[in-house]
Amino acid sequence: MACASPLATAASERRERRVVSVLSADLVGFTSRSELIDIEDVGVLVSSYQQLLQREVESCGGVITHFAGDGMLAIFGAPKAHEDDPERAVRAGLAICARVAELEEQSPETPGLRVRVGVTSGEALISFGGAPTPWLCMQAVLRRHSVDPARITFVRGLSNADAVAAFRAGKGDFIEHGPPIVDQLLADGTGHLVAAMGDATGALPFSSFMTSRATLTGDRERLVRFVRGLHRAQRWMAASGARDIAAAIAPAFADIDASIRVAAVERYLRQSTWAPDPVLTRPGFEALQSILIAGGFIKRPHRFEDLVDVEIARQAAGY
Repeated sequence: MACASPLATAASERRERRVVSVLSADLVGFTSRSELIDIEDVGVLVSSYQQLLQREVESCGGVITHFAGDGMLAIFGAPKAHEDDPERAVRAGLAICARVAELEEQSPETPGLRVRVGVTSGEALISFGGAPTPWLCMQAVLRRHSVDPARITFVRGLSNADAVAAFRAGKGDFIEHGPPIVDQLLADGTGHLVAAMGDATGALPFSSFMTSRATLTGDRERLVRFVRGLHRAQRWMAASGARDIAAAIAPAFADIDASIRVAAVERYLRQSTWAPDPVLTRPGFEALQSILIAGGFIKRPHRFEDLVDVEIARQAAGY
């Protein structure tokens, strides 16, 4: 279990009805076929297959929402919509069929490798606001320890309640979650702490404040006052103990036992999860950027100077 996600759950999640196209793909007879070849060859095959899926889906403007072994679901029309999303999904499906045929030629140990694809379009309820950072950080940590994420079955998209219920029912070996849920699982003996993602990933600018260039230049003094207020809170937290902080956040977590709130805050303090000041550092920016590139979330690196203005934070913090 990991416990460096924000204390709050996705209460600010926004939902919107959209017409989208969904592309599904899976390898024909993959389960029986994989039993006949070496497990390492299976891992190489799945990794190559998932990489080509990602390339073709993203090149057509789609987003992969789910990988499960040889299965994949991708969506076209959210978060960014195009007038020709159904056509884009079909083009991606045809390209996947062609690429898998090429993969079959390059993999003599898997003759007759074929893929099934399907496309459907219709109205869907889309959730916005789920940050990709925890998922991408998990993949980065696995790669850092020589574990290929493509060889692990991840189940994503479950609600908090469904994910916890599945873990309690023994349907997964591990669960990645943040406090206070992770502390409840520890307290009742359901799970044991394996790794804390805050420690495993190192210092990252997990949360940042963004604004337009017009606001940055035209309303700078108000931004300084805002960040100064944030820094005042940071100084208070740095000088306070876990019980004081847990008491301060209690109204937002009224249904959580006080001891669980304290345990969650204590872990955050041990990990130095909360930054002592509001200045975004270059090493943190570059570390996060490398994770986003490795996970395919962004395509190319960007200069720190082009995206970050630290002068407001420096002025607010007094240095």
